[in-house]
Amino acid sequence: MWRFSRSGVWRLALESRTKEMVAAGYAIDGSLGWIYPQWIRAGAIYFGTFNPDAKNMIKATKNVFGRDNDWWGGVRDFSGGDPSVPQNTQGWDDDFRHLKPQIGFYDDSRPETLETHIAQATEGGLDFFQFYWYWDTVSKQSPAVFKASLSAFAQARNRSDIDFTLTICAHPWGGLQIPKEDFATVARHLTSQFLDQSNYLRANDGRLVVSLCDRRGLGDGSDADTQAFVNAVRHEARDVLGEELLVLGNWEAMLDRSAPTRWGADGAYCGVRIDHVKSYENYVNQMPAYLDAGPTQFMRCAASDFDERPRFPHLIPDRSKIRYYADQTPELFAAALSRVRSDITESRRISAVDNFVSIYAWNEFHEGGVIEPNAKDGCMYLGLVREHLALHTGAPCKTQQEPASK
Repeated sequence: MWRFSRSGVWRLALESRTKEMVAAGYAIDGSLGWIYPQWIRAGAIYFGTFNPDAKNMIKATKNVFGRDNDWWGGVRDFSGGDPSVPQNTQGWDDDFRHLKPQIGFYDDSRPETLETHIAQATEGGLDFFQFYWYWDTVSKQSPAVFKASLSAFAQARNRSDIDFTLTICAHPWGGLQIPKEDFATVARHLTSQFLDQSNYLRANDGRLVVSLCDRRGLGDGSDADTQAFVNAVRHEARDVLGEELLVLGNWEAMLDRSAPTRWGADGAYCGVRIDHVKSYENYVNQMPAYLDAGPTQFMRCAASDFDERPRFPHLIPDRSKIRYYADQTPELFAAALSRVRSDITESRRISAVDNFVSIYAWNEFHEGGVIEPNAKDGCMYLGLVREHLALHTGAPCKTQQEPASK
């Protein structure tokens, strides 16, 4: 990095722009030292439901597979990774060994599980986990199944090694709505339990990053109620912590540059996409146009895959409604990551999160979004993220992909 001056005004620019700056009349003041020309901050969505509080999953597993107290129903069966459970891929001829985590079928309510995940993620160069967060309309607290992994994260001895952020999912079903009368209570809860943590994710300008994965259950789901909720959380963070928020809506729900203003948000993040033609190659090919359409404040994303087959039949009994990419490959995922990086490189956005990337997902085993090291791929997918986003922390993946079974 060099400093240049002209008529009492100075500017900073990379050494590679020296000729351009001199031609524009700037004098060379001198070098300020070395910097990376690009620094991408990548994180992964963390889906914390693999624990004994997953009562609905345990019940479904018992009803269909006859196993007691198993919150890995379907995933365990498809993977073939448990000697005590016969492999059952429900007639789909495919290799599902990636559905067994490298550390085995774990309990994410245990701090040691999160300690391992933090170590794996940071070794792969990730900066943050993006936790889905829910509210129980009846109990007036976060449901136990989702709260468990966040509690374990808070107890992890290495938690300061990685940042975290919350993505609020107010679904309009299953008692997961956030009624308007609960807005103030939820705002206080978020502020006192999470936003005050030293490793809560901050944008480049210092604002705390909060995102909305689903706003349809915020009050009546209207723009006005969404804005009222966002304002309640903003005011609580400002009044109690003296902090400002950067609020990002779900771009899948928006696809409209005017939506952030209507919702009281600052911009958008993008997450998983399953397109109508169910082609991962098409998803990759459409990515440049999709990213280009995003608002000014935009956190980019890449989905490693989407595959609901492990949900059949205990969670989705209608086989015709199962969605998945039949053509997904590691090479195509690498291409998706490269396109995200190119979009960042060529960006002219002035954005506090312009270099942030959200990966779908760390451990969405029921939906196929998996970059967590697993029995089939090892750390390959983490390695692809690090390599193709050119991350500067962590280390290259040294685990080779196993050959597909015949």
